Amino acid sequence: MSPAIPTEPGGYVLRVSARARRARITVDAHGRVSVVVPLGFDPALAARMVAEREDWIRSARQRMAERYPGAGQTGLPRTLHLPATGESFHLQPGSAVRGPVVRIQGEGLILVRSEGAGSEAAKRALLTWLAGHLRPWAESRLRAMGEPHRLTPSRVALRSQRTRWGSCSAKGVISVNVRTAFLEPHLADYVLAHELAHLAEMNHAPGFWKRLEEIMPGAARLDRELSQAGRSLPGWLL
Repeated sequence: MSPAIPTEPGGYVLRVSARARRARITVDAHGRVSVVVPLGFDPALAARMVAEREDWIRSARQRMAERYPGAGQTGLPRTLHLPATGESFHLQPGSAVRGPVVRIQGEGLILVRSEGAGSEAAKRALLTWLAGHLRPWAESRLRAMGEPHRLTPSRVALRSQRTRWGSCSAKGVISVNVRTAFLEPHLADYVLAHELAHLAEMNHAPGFWKRLEEIMPGAARLDRELSQAGRSLPGWLL
């Protein structure tokens, strides 16, 4: 069942970005509205934008509900399954006085201590833990996939990003989204292969796709499959 779609745009979050050149409205997988504005933008104009684009916001929310049917499940799951690594963990909520923390208690058990297991703070704490936990896996896979092609990142970082599976800097630093661990193994490997190819080609010109195909045959098909993979992510990750 798809989550209910509000009939009114309701509230919104105002985000000031030094990189923004103009104001824009975004709607995420949960139907939450954000107005991204450049420095010095009049906040009163943001409210006017939201009111004027009420119909567009309603339509965008409906599209997101259809595209991400699991987005209504916002609370942390009881079982944390990572298809890419083949691991599963049982989550046990707890309370904490000094903010959210995540601890391993015994084999396969993670205690998420926060004011509430479904809180945003608990989710951030769990994603932070995942970043540290997954780094050895990402480093190992990148090394195994890159060595035959003489491609080695200068450093590997795990990040929690909403819009990108990964990135590669001009200095050879490969960043991998922690959400990659929730993909099937072949798609997770494709994400890593994609960033490895950028070590040789920092663009998406034909030379890049040729190098990517050498690292992981069937790259074009996998790229199309990855474009749809976000729909199957657990709702709390969206």
